[in-house]
Amino acid sequence: MKPFSFLSALVMLLAMSPGAHAAQASPAPQQRTYIGQETCVGCHDTEGTSIHQTAHGKKQIPGSPEADKGCESCHGPGSAHLDDPSVPGSINRFAQMKPRDVSDTCLTCHSRGNHTQW
Repeated sequence: MKPFSFLSALVMLLAMSPGAHAAQASPAPQQRTYIGQETCVGCHDTEGTSIHQTAHGKKQIPGSPEADKGCESCHGPGSAHLDDPSVPGSINRFAQMKPRDVSDTCLTCHSRGNHTQW
């Protein structure tokens, strides 16, 4: 039998508690917060203008994104995107998402009443 060294004991201890060192290995994800549609259209003016030509951009329509959180109703909280727009996943970019994920986003509103299966 081999002698039991400090290094062996440390390796064994780490192996027995994977959660303890795994949690320290990766930093916690940044908390994403809502920044407001006014901030979004500061860079995305064309999209901000065109959305108002649709039912999604009409505040007077109850349940529309405009009546809720504007752009962030569908695209998610924008703080991480504002910090660094190049980071994948910092905002919901529908053209880069799987069709099923896009559909799931739409179905958060379009799954009941007159909007079912738009």
